[in-house]
Amino acid sequence: MNNVTPWVSCFKPVSIRDCFGRVQMVGCGTCPACQELKRNSLSNRLALEEHRSKYCSFVTLTYDETHLPIVDVSRLFSASDGEVVNLMQNYDFNEDFSTPTVVNTEELRNSVISYNKHRAFYKANFSVNINVTYENNQVAVLVNRHLQLFIKRFRKYVSKNYNEKIRYYAIGEYGTQSLRPHWHILFFYSSSQLARDFENVQQFGTVSRPIQTPLFLRSLWKFGYIDSKQTDGKAYFYVSSYVNKPADFPYVLELLAPQRSFHSNYLGEIFSKEDIKISFRERDFTHIGQANVISWSGEQYTYSVRRSLVGRLLPRYSFSACEDDRIVFRKLTLFADSFVKSRYERLGSVLNLATHIFNAWYFNKDNEYASLASLCAPQCLACLHSDLNLLSPLCSVLYASKRFVSTADSLGFGLCDYFDIYKSYYRWLDYSRLTDNLSLCELDSHFASAYYDSIIDFDTFSATSIDFINWSISVKNKFLSRIKHRQIADRYKFNI
Repeated sequence: MNNVTPWVSCFKPVSIRDCFGRVQMVGCGTCPACQELKRNSLSNRLALEEHRSKYCSFVTLTYDETHLPIVDVSRLFSASDGEVVNLMQNYDFNEDFSTPTVVNTEELRNSVISYNKHRAFYKANFSVNINVTYENNQVAVLVNRHLQLFIKRFRKYVSKNYNEKIRYYAIGEYGTQSLRPHWHILFFYSSSQLARDFENVQQFGTVSRPIQTPLFLRSLWKFGYIDSKQTDGKAYFYVSSYVNKPADFPYVLELLAPQRSFHSNYLGEIFSKEDIKISFRERDFTHIGQANVISWSGEQYTYSVRRSLVGRLLPRYSFSACEDDRIVFRKLTLFADSFVKSRYERLGSVLNLATHIFNAWYFNKDNEYASLASLCAPQCLACLHSDLNLLSPLCSVLYASKRFVSTADSLGFGLCDYFDIYKSYYRWLDYSRLTDNLSLCELDSHFASAYYDSIIDFDTFSATSIDFINWSISVKNKFLSRIKHRQIADRYKFNI
């Protein structure tokens, strides 16, 4: 069977048009192939984050019966279809439900009925105690504020007692069997004393399902139980599978409090400022694209570095690839101009600055902005007769300039020297991508010639139906095999 994996990454790619009207294909973001890409990306980030820390602890936060967040959804049934319903609740966590939401009443009613049937089925077949006895039309939901306050208390405690900065990845989910809300957290740290305190636990639960609660955490989570354990160097296995839902959860849960994740800023970025400076000085950009990590078992792995790191270090803006170097340099150094910088400090944000510049130039014809307008006019005029936001190209330039100037100053490079690094990197990137594509063609020349119309056009791919079907089945099977608690989830399916 021909392998289309290097050439295809989505079941149903979506076609979009760029600012010049050219059609580009992007992933849909929802098919099993795109979900696998997201899972692999998360696994890489967690693996890199674990590599930069000495210790990693896996913590589960659960709710007891007294503190289980319950929402009564029966009052929503009186709303007519399409009516905006305010989900403000009379609970201490009401700020989490203050956003107005358009509710389809019939769909919501059917979802609650299915939710109640699901819970009743669980109670009859799985439950060993009466932990799901709340009334019909009452739904247990995740409360993001509870996690946020716990993280704040934990960080404050660790900083005060261990002089340690904690990094974390957290994800909320509903139980596969009982649909009870709970949180999973990975804490990354380097304090040996904190690691020992994580192992100083008190036993709860049962013999078959013990709960190990670190003593110092008991006062930080007041809504139920805490379970904790040290990871074995593969923390990403604990959490990355949670991005795949085991079944379609009721619409009512997606409406009130969907499952979502939270994490520290710049998760998985392990390069220090000195490493980046050395790489830039030597024009060695290999490590900017990938990282070699030694695992706890001594094995070496190579991980792709997230594009957000490159986006902050070497920012691009709309149309930058199509413009002359002199124009690109002028735009990237706008924030070095005292005129632009002073107005940014006065207005307080890039969006406000872009709005101010655009209004002064386009509506008021202010001569004070003549030189700046002449530089950015092609950006704005290119969008005047399209459906794109008029401000977005100008904002793109200003955001890129702000990052470029601040990064050059932070790394100790002059603007001219840093722009030379900027050009060198993107020349290297274009060359690397072309080399990778040609290498794939060389490895399977017959396959490449059969499916590509042109050796210089890698955007058009025409796989035969059997090749694509075989690849789709393979990816779908891999996706399904990695779903958490799949065997349990398959025991009962319900409609949404």
